[in-house]
Amino acid sequence: MKPKDLKPPFSWKERRVLFEGSVLYVPERLSYEKLELPKFNHIEYCSGNGDWIIEKAEESPDIQWLAVEKRFDRVRKIWSKRENKSIKNLTIACGKAETITKHFLKSGSVEKIFINFPDPWPKDRHAKHRIFQQPFIEQMARILAPGGELICATDDVDYSGQILAEVLGSKQFTSLFDPPIQSKWPGYGGSYFRDLWERLGRQIAFFHFKKEYGAPSPL
Repeated sequence: MKPKDLKPPFSWKERRVLFEGSVLYVPERLSYEKLELPKFNHIEYCSGNGDWIIEKAEESPDIQWLAVEKRFDRVRKIWSKRENKSIKNLTIACGKAETITKHFLKSGSVEKIFINFPDPWPKDRHAKHRIFQQPFIEQMARILAPGGELICATDDVDYSGQILAEVLGSKQFTSLFDPPIQSKWPGYGGSYFRDLWERLGRQIAFFHFKKEYGAPSPL
């Protein structure tokens, strides 16, 4: 299967929430209704071309994975890799992470969340688009089970400081790393962006947080 074999499921005027072929489509600017979905143990946001999550899903066939990616061209690539490898434990969601999490994922249902190389939106006027903002952190805390884990990797030094401040500032999480930013994680897995940034000599920052057992529900 090639990426182009996954056709756009509808035109802009016909857009709707659709769960078809283990791909969830969540367009923006809609009224969202409840939709019955499988239970996901692990979620990766910002899945990009899917290299990392494809590898993890192959390694852990007993875990149900969800790849969340807003760009359809990248969703096509994840889908193509999944189909060609006959991976049965990976669902793909095409849409914004914030929207999918808020409207389609159940409270306390997820064991681990991974966010790999989120867009740092380096210009000040674009900073509002960064995924690590309090409303989304609260939503992640909501869907994680008590003791659930939030794991992140970034190559951006400025963004790494914001990630640490926002997550720990929420009071929902504690760091499992000491110090809380680590530059090495053996066996973490590769991806297009990790391989690219390491070739360019950038240092990777890894984070590992745990949702507090006694933390009050944020929402």
